[in-house]
Amino acid sequence: MALLNINWHGMEFERGLQILRVSLDAASSALEANRIETQQKWDDYEQAIENGAMPDIIWEDDIKVWDRSMAFEDELRMIHETSGIMRKAHVIAVYHLWERIVGAWTRASGQPDHKKLVGLLTGKRINVHPRMAAIRDLNNALKHNSGKYGRALLQSWPELFTDRFRETIEARLEKIKADPSSSGVDWHEAITITPGRVNEIMEAVRQSGPVWGREE
Repeated sequence: MALLNINWHGMEFERGLQILRVSLDAASSALEANRIETQQKWDDYEQAIENGAMPDIIWEDDIKVWDRSMAFEDELRMIHETSGIMRKAHVIAVYHLWERIVGAWTRASGQPDHKKLVGLLTGKRINVHPRMAAIRDLNNALKHNSGKYGRALLQSWPELFTDRFRETIEARLEKIKADPSSSGVDWHEAITITPGRVNEIMEAVRQSGPVWGREE
C-alpha cells in the first residue's frame, strides 16, 4: 500500500488562511449591515423632520449640545474605524500564521527572523513574493507601533499612508528628535488598510508558504 506523501504543513497553512478569510468576511458583512441600518435610520430621521416632526435636541443655556444626527454620525464613524482596526488585526494574524507554519515546516531553530525564514523557503524552492518584506514592515509597525518599521514601511509601501502624512512626517520626526517630550507618531493610526489591500496581502502570503500537495 502506497504511503501518503502530503505536505501537512501546507494543508494547515491553507486552512489557516481560509479561517482568517472567513472570519474577516463574516465580521465585515456584519459591520456593513450595521452601517446600512444606521444610515437608513438617519435618513428616516431627517425625512421625518422635513415632514414636520420635531428634531431630537438637547439644549443647555440656549446652546445646542446634542442632537440625534450627531449620534448617527458618531455611530457611522465608529463603524468605519472598527472596520479599519479589524483589517489591521487580520493582517497581523496572517503574517504570524506565515511565520509559525514556515518555521515549523523548515524546522527553523530558535526564533528565526524574517530574513532567515525567507532563506529557508528559498532552500525549499519556494519563490517568496516580493511584497513580503513590506508585509514584514507592516506587521511590526502595526503590532509594536514601531518607528523603525514605520519608517521602513514609508519606503517599502508608501501607498499605505495618506499624501498628507507622507508630506509632513519628516518634519514631525525632526521635531520629536529635537524635543523628546513632544507627541510621538501613532504609526498604527497612520496606516490605512483597505479591503483590496487585505486581499493583496493574503495572496502574497499564500504564494510565499508551503502548499498542501505532495511533500518533497
